[in-house]
Amino acid sequence: MRTHTLVWERERGAMGTASAKNSWPNRFSKHIGDKAFGLLMADDLGLPVPRTVVIGRRVAPFSFGRETGSTEVWVRTAPSVPQPGRFSTVKGWVDPFALLTREDPNGEFISSVLCQAAIPAEFSGAAIRGGNGSFIIEGTKGEGDRFMLGLDLPQELPGDVIEKVESTFNELTSAFGPVRFEWVYDGSRVWVVQLHRGATETITGVLVPGDAERWQRIEAALPLEEIRSAVEQLEDGSGLIIVGDIGLTSHIADVVRKAGRPARLERAVAA
Repeated sequence: MRTHTLVWERERGAMGTASAKNSWPNRFSKHIGDKAFGLLMADDLGLPVPRTVVIGRRVAPFSFGRETGSTEVWVRTAPSVPQPGRFSTVKGWVDPFALLTREDPNGEFISSVLCQAAIPAEFSGAAIRGGNGSFIIEGTKGEGDRFMLGLDLPQELPGDVIEKVESTFNELTSAFGPVRFEWVYDGSRVWVVQLHRGATETITGVLVPGDAERWQRIEAALPLEEIRSAVEQLEDGSGLIIVGDIGLTSHIADVVRKAGRPARLERAVAA
């Protein structure tokens, strides 16, 4: 056969069946970026995902998703694993390679840059699985970038919007288990613009349950990066009390949950 030596073995054994298990982060999701992988999963499920071009560090550019009817774009950095609000999201086209050079020059964190078609947004927001198996759905009128960064508080959403977001949530959790996702409603349908795996134990007033030996207080109005720094510098045995209102699905809440320290919310006292 003009081949090298072939070593083989034949063995009798019990035949079994194998089933695929969908879980991430995994090596491939880290390879292309967690945001890119999550959106691929939502697109494969048949849910509305805006047309997305993935420009990766280690894989040739590829695209997926649907046209949205908008000529505008969002450029989003896609870290290998979720880093809530740490790297840029920009409305309008920017040089993706300059963006990578500026924000992650050594290639340690960002796996790719996504160029995502914008959606004419009536409402935008995020949804998570909270404590006791509850759904927490929050959002704001128009585009939701300021809400996600904690600059705007969630607004009351129309009932039909909540119903459609919850329906999308049910489809995602049925396929992938507990997830959290960012959504945009264009007046007729809910689009998935980010999707990540994982549940939370968040309930009203408590981001992360648990007791602490001592509590550090921090103002909710601080910039996200200052809150991230404060969380990262917490000493062992410390918990966090966030004074002021925040969205339970915002990046501020995600940063605190990711640290895993006990964290509570406390309303600010009016002056």
